[in-house]
Amino acid sequence: MKSQQHVILSYIGKNMTNNFSLPESPLIIVPITGNTAEEASEQAKALKALPADMAEVRLDMMAGEAGGTRYAECLKAVKDVLNEIPVIATVRTLIEGGEADISDDEYFSICSEIIKSGSADLIDLEISHDSSSVGELIRLAHENGMEVVASSHDFTGTPESEEIQLRLKFMEDIGADYLKLAFMPSSGDDVVRLMMETKEYSLKTERKLITMSMGELGKTSRIFGGFCGSRASFASAGRSSAPGQMDVTAVRDIFDRLYR
Repeated sequence: MKSQQHVILSYIGKNMTNNFSLPESPLIIVPITGNTAEEASEQAKALKALPADMAEVRLDMMAGEAGGTRYAECLKAVKDVLNEIPVIATVRTLIEGGEADISDDEYFSICSEIIKSGSADLIDLEISHDSSSVGELIRLAHENGMEVVASSHDFTGTPESEEIQLRLKFMEDIGADYLKLAFMPSSGDDVVRLMMETKEYSLKTERKLITMSMGELGKTSRIFGGFCGSRASFASAGRSSAPGQMDVTAVRDIFDRLYR
């Protein structure tokens, strides 16, 4: 059986010989994973010197800082440091692989406070929660000038192709600006399939896709995803927020060579 790298590189090579132009280099998003507001601010200071396009503040990793009001204060402190670098606010719950052990009501309340505070440029909203409430949060975010990353994660496996398409369609239908999928592959075939499904959906939408396979197997998708329609990749600067993330400086170097 052909390796996932061979399949993907063959696909890229074939398209490049058919009047294929190089896609834009995917944005590089670096997670801020400090356990306290002070640690998050220090990480933000270090991030300013790194080749990052966006920062994601993983609020669920801030033990002892819980609560919408406190999270908003942490976000504002980080934004003050980062200045022009856009900030994504993320409260990742347990069911989606995060550390926030909270109810749906608490999740919606926290996200609502963050949106109303205007303390971030974008907010990540998980679609595993009540769909009507997620839709209300998206409308609230847009009313407050904030873009939305709708997200779906599975750390146990990769859904079938039809389910991948359905999730992306649902995210678009509820009004999200970015459609994000992150799945754990059990084989190279899972990685290739997610990338091909991403390419298929990218051809019929104006929304920005962010898709990746996680873990060691999934690293190929984090590098070559731009050729299949993924508009961003997550890279680490120290502590990663998901398995398979590579160092931001190394990723930038690869992107500069690959997408130039």
